[in-house]
Amino acid sequence: LAEGGEGGGEVGGGAGGEPVAPGRKARKNNNAKRIEYVFDRKREWPLAEALNHVRAASSCKFDETLEVVFKLNIDPRKADENLRGSLSLPHGSPKPSRIAVFTRDRDSAAAALSAGAAHVGSEDLAEAIASNTLVPRDDASSSTDRRATRGGQIPNLRPRRWNALTRVIASPDVMGVVGKVGRILGPRGLMPNAKTGTVTRDVVAAVEEAMKGVVAYRTDPYGNVHMPVGKMSWVDERLVGNLVAELLGIMEAKPAAVKKKYLKGVVISSSMGPAVKLDFNAMLKELQNKAK
Repeated sequence: LAEGGEGGGEVGGGAGGEPVAPGRKARKNNNAKRIEYVFDRKREWPLAEALNHVRAASSCKFDETLEVVFKLNIDPRKADENLRGSLSLPHGSPKPSRIAVFTRDRDSAAAALSAGAAHVGSEDLAEAIASNTLVPRDDASSSTDRRATRGGQIPNLRPRRWNALTRVIASPDVMGVVGKVGRILGPRGLMPNAKTGTVTRDVVAAVEEAMKGVVAYRTDPYGNVHMPVGKMSWVDERLVGNLVAELLGIMEAKPAAVKKKYLKGVVISSSMGPAVKLDFNAMLKELQNKAK
């Protein structure tokens, strides 16, 4: 607070820079609280301490997601160095699973629904995605858009129902049908791919594995891999278990063409919090010692 003029009043700034009346405290928003939390951002922290820093800097009212970024020493422009795949997390995925399955086999379709798939079909499923009429099974009664106006007909403002999907699985014989909606699924990372295990003849097993908690990953243009770890409300044991599984999965997925140093850095953060560097070399050494 700065001293005023002749009156000696105090003039300060609130959360948005507004003047504060004398005798009143300036309110601090969540961003100010995060900035106030000070720690060495250049240091690589042990996992337990890094999690403590992430929790201490988190001040949002909603349940944030713990995220991890692996900085890899690869060139995504080269086909033999590009990284893409999926990992099964031991403690589940932070996102609820909503899976769509493309198959023509009736027995597989029934088994996939029993295993937890939200939508099953072939040509009809592709048409529903293309026409934006994909209604969740557990929400079929609320298919009307809440934003409907008096006329009730605003097709351009209907929610994109295929955005609710987290994974799309297909058998090889219907990939021609899936290709018709590739422009919708592809940019959102939902297009089935053999590398991620979403193009398979055993769609039931793929659904069962996905329901346990599977995250898909791919390198961004800068050679980084982003993955969710878990919710901040989870206990540390669950977060550590998922993070270790993701670290080992990335190390095992090292492209054969990469002869130089592969992993350059690991950073964790909450959805709205600051990034905290991890001492991943110490983590790898500890895992190697346990394996022995």
